[in-house]
Amino acid sequence: MIADKTRQAVSILWWMSSLLPGGCKGKARFVKDIFIFIYLHFHHRTHMKLIVVFFCLLVSCNASRPVGLGQVTGRWELTDFAPYPAALAEGIARPWLELKEDSSLTGFSGCNQLMGKFWVKGDQFQVVEPLNMTRKACPGYNEFLFIDALKKVVRFNFREKELRLMMENGLVMEFTRMPKQ
Repeated sequence: MIADKTRQAVSILWWMSSLLPGGCKGKARFVKDIFIFIYLHFHHRTHMKLIVVFFCLLVSCNASRPVGLGQVTGRWELTDFAPYPAALAEGIARPWLELKEDSSLTGFSGCNQLMGKFWVKGDQFQVVEPLNMTRKACPGYNEFLFIDALKKVVRFNFREKELRLMMENGLVMEFTRMPKQ
């Protein structure tokens, strides 16, 4: 009897997880495993807990849900990158990126123009090398911290007018959408 109820609960859970956006499916599998553990070890006989857990999961996923390429395209100005405070210093032109529908990117490192390609899949983001740049000298300014970090980005998320590019080591580059020119 418990096995039948567990199978029924898991099938409901899988159906509900199929409704989640791509970036939330990993959370759905995690919640499914927790639900099975609780159900088997504590013999809860109601599926109401499952519904409550999934409601909480959906709320948390919607807060940081990754979006499609169309919403990420545009011109973005760097607003926060703790290891690179020189890029945000007064009197220095801020680095920016322009992400285009054809997966090309252009930008400014704070010293030189840059051009290249990127790809987005789900919440994954990657700059495709080589990244071409102009060769202007900028004494006292190390633009390669920004460029190297950009090459290490592995995922992104989007909230309102903020684009967050994240590296595997946990560092985050935050950009704000710039007005159209």
